[in-house]
Formats: sequence, C-alpha cells, structure tokens
Amino acid sequence: MNIVKKKNFLFIKNNWAKISAEIIYSEIEKIHLKKETVNIALTGGRTSSKIYIHLNKLLKKNKKKINFCLGDERYLSNKSKLSNSFSINKVLLNYKNKDHKFFTPNTKNKISKEILAYEKQIDKIDILLLTLGDDGHIASIFPKFNKKKN
Repeated sequence: MNIVKKKNFLFIKNNWAKISAEIIYSEIEKIHLKKETVNIALTGGRTSSKIYIHLNKLLKKNKKKINFCLGDERYLSNKSKLSNSFSINKVLLNYKNKDHKFFTPNTKNKISKEILAYEKQIDKIDILLLTLGDDGHIASIFPKFNKKKN
C-alpha cells in the first residue's frame, strides 16, 4: 500500500510526488464546492517542484478561480533564477489560465511597503503547502542559519 494513515498524518511510501499532487488537487475541488475562489500559499524548493510537475497536469484542466501566493520567498525579482516564484512559474504555472492568478512580491517597492500590499492580496489561505527539504530544512527554516542582528 502506498499510503499509511496514522492519526491526522498521511505517510506516502511510493510515488509520493504524484499522490501528493492528487491529494492537493482533491482538496482544491472540495473547497470549490464551498466557495468560488481557492487561495493557495505555495512553497519553493526541490521537494515541492517534484509535486508541482504532477499538479501542473491537474491544474491545466481546472477552469475555476485559484489565487496562488508564496508562503516563502527571497526578496528577489521574480525573473531571478534564485527566486521561488521563478521556479514555480517554470514548473507549476507554465500554462495560460485567466482564472488562475499568481501574486508575487514587487521588489521595486521597499520591503516594508510590499509586505503590507502583499498581505492584502489574499484574504484567507485555504491551502498552505510546507515542505521538508532533503537538506533538513522545514518550511524555509534552515538549520545552522545564523540570523544577523540589527
């Protein structure tokens, strides 16, 4: 069996990226039964991109409104190959659908101003994707990261 359920957790043994994409898409469909627009906060990185390859195929056929935003991002232009928005556009949202919107920070603004603007773009997050990286980081919280003090 590919999926083991324990309490409120699913442990996926084989084909984890494809099964994860199917679970996410199923949740999108359930939320669409209750409301017109689904708001999803995405994460970046190698782990999520494996899921996004499969989710891309499912989303192409979705004709309902979906707002995507980033749950983690470096404050870089979305044209920078180092930004999560660049990789998400390349792997997940590389199709055209006027009902799917992807909100990314405008790095031409000061970060303090952009944080407020970005917060207003998405009312409530319905689905939040967080990942555990193969290098040990969880949701962009990296081990051995020394935060600079101001």
